[in-house]
Amino acid sequence: KKYSDTLMGTATGQFFGASLQLSQDGSVLAVGTPERLGYTGSKDGDVTIYEFDKKKDEWERTAFIPGANEGFGLKVDMSNDGSRIIACSARKQFSHAKIFAKK
Repeated sequence: KKYSDTLMGTATGQFFGASLQLSQDGSVLAVGTPERLGYTGSKDGDVTIYEFDKKKDEWERTAFIPGANEGFGLKVDMSNDGSRIIACSARKQFSHAKIFAKK
């Protein structure tokens, strides 16, 4: 059976899906949105994690990882099973990477 659904960002121009990573079995998806605007109007960026719910036959948002004035989510990667995720930003002043693990 194919996993299918349409996932969309919250606003245009935020580059939802600029970086994508899918777990090996296709059940976990990490989506980077490096131009998402923060509360102060800065381009904070974020990474959203979705997991496919086979019973509901749809993708569900299971985690939201916000950036902080850094364009976070420009690149994302994950372990084969989707349990560990790494994401980075690429702003000259704020470049860094963060690693996350599912609990």
